[in-house]
Amino acid sequence: MVVLSSLVAAGKAYGLIGAVFAGWFVIRGADRLEPGAIGGTTGFRLLLLPGALVLWPYLATRLWQARR
Repeated sequence: MVVLSSLVAAGKAYGLIGAVFAGWFVIRGADRLEPGAIGGTTGFRLLLLPGALVLWPYLATRLWQARR
């Protein structure tokens, strides 16, 4: 039961971090990572939101590497 509780807590933490990152990524990060996203419509940004929420570790790594 402890293992299951730990997995649920880890999933919640992953989702919370992902939600915060996705919000930032949709507003600012997508433009830094892909120049074609500059000037994207609200609908386009909303389509990015679920993917950014789930793939936030990969996107954060890509942004970190692009920053160098």
